[in-house]
Amino acid sequence: MRLRLLRSGFALLLVAVAPLHAARAQAPEPGSDTLGTVTVTATRVAVETHRAPARVTVLTRADAEAAGAETVADLLEARSAVFLKRYGPDGLATVSLRGGGASHTLVLLDGHRLSDPQLGQLDLSLLPAALVESAEVLHGAASGLYGTDAVGGVVALRTPAGETLGRAVVRTGAFGERGVSALAAARVPGTALTATVALDAARTQGDYLYTDSTAFDNETGTNGVTRPRANADRRQQAVYARLGGHVGRHRLSAGLLGTAADRGLFDYGASAEARQDDRALRLWADHTLAAGGLAVTTGVDVQRASLRYRHPGLGLDDTGHTRIAAIQTRAERVWRARGGTLTAALGGRLGV
Repeated sequence: MRLRLLRSGFALLLVAVAPLHAARAQAPEPGSDTLGTVTVTATRVAVETHRAPARVTVLTRADAEAAGAETVADLLEARSAVFLKRYGPDGLATVSLRGGGASHTLVLLDGHRLSDPQLGQLDLSLLPAALVESAEVLHGAASGLYGTDAVGGVVALRTPAGETLGRAVVRTGAFGERGVSALAAARVPGTALTATVALDAARTQGDYLYTDSTAFDNETGTNGVTRPRANADRRQQAVYARLGGHVGRHRLSAGLLGTAADRGLFDYGASAEARQDDRALRLWADHTLAAGGLAVTTGVDVQRASLRYRHPGLGLDDTGHTRIAAIQTRAERVWRARGGTLTAALGGRLGV
């Protein structure tokens, strides 16, 4: 009797386990809802998200379109956990991660530093979302990989590469808002190189009514005067171009990013006259040679920027200039194993 019960129990166990084993062995059908491979830069080399040594948020072009983002600041503010500090509706927008300041969060565009080396920050409201194909936000300290300006984390922006595409967006809205963005990318015939060009131009007036509670209304005899905002206009332009790809064991990349913005710094006084003029031009070129598991990268970058603040009413007109030229080299060896990735690197940078 006992033997018969054991046989019955074993048979029931086989019936219960068989469907689970079959479901486990069954391959997902094409078109099923499965998560594709996602790569991140948390290790400076491509790894799957679940193997990254830190929390990583990956944003795509679809996220930017769903959020209606016009700038990178809009995208990060709407679709990530980073803190965007804005200095007024049309003013500076800087990023903060893990409680650090703007100088503690590194911003990269196709692997190149964008943060101003003098001020240690970047105005993300000047970067149009149209040129970004994806964004990876690394939360937490990454100084061991990227240096002291990555204490809070890293925002890595990427433009289209290795594909042919084109898109254009025209924007319009209240208070004189007008804008246009366009991007085109295509392979260079007969090569494995891809050329990308992006343009963006926008303006806004921003002169809606507001109530100045500090002013006295003589007609009603009360505090509070309703008036249109003054000196609240903004005009900005951006241009981006990049040529990159592989030629045998050589990986080449060259690009430029130019931004310009003229905006009024609105305050709630009756004589708002302060204005700010930002202009920056960045040029870079990189060459990487990979052989036998070793990659040696040599690059140069040049940056020229100016920031002008003027207030006619106070007699102020100050301009700060930043000019940088640098050359750097880096040798890197990566060992991959089933349990993880080991990277050894040696590099140097010389700049003026």
